[in-house]
Amino acid sequence: MKVTKLNTNHSIFNDVFEKQTKDTDLPYVKQYFSLKNTYFDSEEQIMSLNTNEPFISSYINGLGSIYLLCSPLKKKATNLEKHALFVPLLHNMGIQNASEEKIYFTLGNTKTIELQNQSSIKQWRIQKEGTIDLLPEVKTIDQKIYINLQELIKEDGFYTLTNNDENKIISFNYN
Repeated sequence: MKVTKLNTNHSIFNDVFEKQTKDTDLPYVKQYFSLKNTYFDSEEQIMSLNTNEPFISSYINGLGSIYLLCSPLKKKATNLEKHALFVPLLHNMGIQNASEEKIYFTLGNTKTIELQNQSSIKQWRIQKEGTIDLLPEVKTIDQKIYINLQELIKEDGFYTLTNNDENKIISFNYN
């Protein structure tokens, strides 16, 4: 068996390829586990075999992801561990769900601000040097807080996003 399809649109391949050709060397597979339909809506195949069966798949679980490799990492099963894709795959799997909040936004383009790992039910405010004090619409979905800006921010600069327990400095700039 051979891996014949890469889902290069999957976020795990961000910044991995400059370009991909049809001659790209992909891993071979001598032993693998065949899966029956999992019926998970969040399933996304990362690598597929020439039989159209998944080789590596990802599943969203709460705030994280689960990655399923359908083969043991042994020489007699696959050459994935020696393949050039192995290190970027493991690295990107590890950092995929690291909490990385944006601290800068573009005026007019940013509609919402997403805050991760926040559980406070207190009202969030956007303030700027005592001259601007806004109460934006706030929604909590899947343990993430989304602050709807609705074009509330009209001028560039540094703002404080606060709920009296936490303060975050964010920046808005022109395009």
